[in-house]
Amino acid sequence: MTDDLLARLGDLRDEMDRALSRFQTSVDALGPTTGSDKTEAVTVRLDRDGALRSVAVTSDWKTRVRPVELGLAVVAAYGNAVANRLELYAVRMGESDSGPPPALRPAPLPSQTLGGQLWEVTRDSDPESAAATEAFGTFLHEVNEDIARALGSLRAQRQATYSASSPARHVTVTVNSGGVLQVVAISTSWVGRTHPTNIGREITQAALAATETARTSTALALLSEGVLNDIQRLSSDPIALAQRLGLR
Repeated sequence: MTDDLLARLGDLRDEMDRALSRFQTSVDALGPTTGSDKTEAVTVRLDRDGALRSVAVTSDWKTRVRPVELGLAVVAAYGNAVANRLELYAVRMGESDSGPPPALRPAPLPSQTLGGQLWEVTRDSDPESAAATEAFGTFLHEVNEDIARALGSLRAQRQATYSASSPARHVTVTVNSGGVLQVVAISTSWVGRTHPTNIGREITQAALAATETARTSTALALLSEGVLNDIQRLSSDPIALAQRLGLR
């Protein structure tokens, strides 16, 4: 590898590291975000990661929206909270870009990387041996097949929705596979005689349950695919990886 190529790779690594630092700094600076519907009858609070954490309903909400419209107000408030978060992120990124470049983080030592660790445990092996070539080809084929199946499952789930109800079953929330609120259905016979605090609590309970169902269902679609279950284990165990590739 030429010195010029090494220098270019080093510059690319530095550029990527600074970009990642700016991104992480901007995300870390976000904090919780809120949004309300246009009547301000409902306020939704997102946590620092952008996940819904609570829904609050004003004491005079019935003077602002009809009971049958309260669910729509929740969805609108959630959408505005997401928009406010994105706007704040754009501001933080602008501040980061206009400031001095972040300090470079030291590159990991070879002994701290999977590639370096794998080289250490296979330095006396022949990667071009028939056994190693066959094992690597088999492993690569299995990975490619399982990735294709997992992507197929995720594409199918992208169109899926997930619903959950509050424990008292007065509220049902439906989200998409990304956990984004789609529909909030509230019992009109219950909501008109219930304290706003209890309304907000049941909406929050149903929303959290629905987003958790979406999260676990999407994760299981990926993790249920054969050899993909081994990837995380192998990435932290160079000896097991070497054996899987026929190098030990």
